[in-house]
Amino acid sequence: MSRMSTRNGLLIVTAGLCKKSLRLLLFGSLLLCVFLIHCQKDKPEGLTPEEEDLLVETTALLSIAAQRHAGDADRLTARQDSIFSSLGLQREDYHRLVEEMARRPEEWLGVWERIAERIEEYSGEE
Repeated sequence: MSRMSTRNGLLIVTAGLCKKSLRLLLFGSLLLCVFLIHCQKDKPEGLTPEEEDLLVETTALLSIAAQRHAGDADRLTARQDSIFSSLGLQREDYHRLVEEMARRPEEWLGVWERIAERIEEYSGEE
């Protein structure tokens, strides 16, 4: 009979540990959910219209420069610097815009269409 009591006691202790573990797991999961929801609220809603316009304009100009100066790295770099300077943009800022757009693949098509249109406009001006 004492074996049965020991087993029952062991089962009670085990059940108590399982309940405690389950509570910790649920509490941890709740904290994780709250954290993720908070992060989603703080996440920017994508590029502003002005940032998107800047991304389109910069990418179009950089693409044209890459085509024109493909064989001359020094001239290409100088032209890129000139483009960034004329738009009041740093390379790092441009890369941030590109990275932000990369997080939103659902918006790529519209932006790439605008870039292509802008390149065509510049090609027609020459």
